[in-house]
Amino acid sequence: MLFVGCAAEKRKADVASYCTGKFSDQRGLDGCSWIIIIDKSTEEGIIKYEPVNLYEFGVKPKDQMPIRFTFQSFDGNSVCMVGKLIQLKTLSEIKD
Repeated sequence: MLFVGCAAEKRKADVASYCTGKFSDQRGLDGCSWIIIIDKSTEEGIIKYEPVNLYEFGVKPKDQMPIRFTFQSFDGNSVCMVGKLIQLKTLSEIKD
């Protein structure tokens, strides 16, 4: 499994790396849906992902909802073109 592009965090040495971010509602843009914005940015700017399998996890997205997830790169094309395509491996809401 390959995890790329996000500032992955470690909870414990025996727990897989995960990323944290927030959903962003981009449905107002032509061809867009929900994207994920990573909590930490890089020298290139804010990291944005377009998940291709968002609805496989039973999480109902809400704008600015904090989430924790793991993923791998996904080869494909996007109509939205606001972020890198990813395939989510795990996804959960971060509750206060």
